Parts: sequence; structure tokens; C-alpha cells
Amino acid sequence: MKVIKPMTKVERDGAGETYETVRRLIRRVVQSFHSRHGGDRQELESQAGELFLYAYRTHRLRKGRFTKRLAYVIYNGLLDRHRKAAKERLNVEGGDLNDRPGPSRFSLRRFLNELSDDARTVAALVLEGVTEPVRDTWDVLWYLIGMGWTARRAARGINEVKGALS
Repeated sequence: MKVIKPMTKVERDGAGETYETVRRLIRRVVQSFHSRHGGDRQELESQAGELFLYAYRTHRLRKGRFTKRLAYVIYNGLLDRHRKAAKERLNVEGGDLNDRPGPSRFSLRRFLNELSDDARTVAALVLEGVTEPVRDTWDVLWYLIGMGWTARRAARGINEVKGALS
């Protein structure tokens, strides 16, 4: 945020009246942010008060409604502060994001090689499809039973695939 000169008494009085008018909007924006990102509610409301002053001082009538700008400034200001705090926690906990290992790539071939023959058949059935679309586990189970598998064998193969995916 850019530095703004101090407020005059008239501006402070106007800001106080405006704050009382939009207090419910501020609380709704804080509640929305809190429900999505968490954090200390009182701290968020305090920061929202600071952001209200910034929005009040920088608002221009010709640019649109004050309430719309206020909601935008508060939510995005809280989000910026939330991100900065998360980055600081990351740096304190050790390491840079670039030093951390990224997610490993999924290899279907490796995944299938780690399964038993029955589970591999189940996975191929789901991946390649059958004459009818496979909607859920029951479709696979009944299809395998129709192929001559026992219910226990089919259930074991399905559960192995489920376990490998989770």
C-alpha cells in the first residue's frame, strides 16, 4: 500500500460515520474470508479496520460504489497478508520452496506392475471400459462375476486397486 498523508478531523469524523454504515458488510467479508482461510477472527477484524481506512482514503466517486471497492480491498488485503504470513512460516520452518521436492509423477506402468494379476485385470477393465459404461464398483463386480470370477476374488481385486490408489 502506498503511504497516505494523515487524516484531518473532518475526514476522521466522516470515516467514523461511514464505518458505522458499512460495519455489517465488513463483518460479512471477514466471515467469508475466515470460513475459507481460517485464522484469528479478532485479528482479521482488526486488519479489516485498517483496510477500511485505506479503502476510504483511496476511493474515488467516479470509479464506482464504495461498498464494492471496500469488499474488494478488505478481502484481497486479508488474502495478501495471509499469503505473506504463510511464506514467512515456510521460511522459518526451513528451506525455500525451490529446495523442497515436488510431487512425483504418476506412472501407470509402474502402478500396474505393482498390482497382482487379478487387480491388474480389474484396473484394465476400468481403464479400457467394457461394452457398457462403468459407473461404480458394483458394475465392475457384476461384470467380473459374469466373466466367471467368484465374488470373493472380484472383491479382492477391486479392493487391491482401491488400496493402491489411496
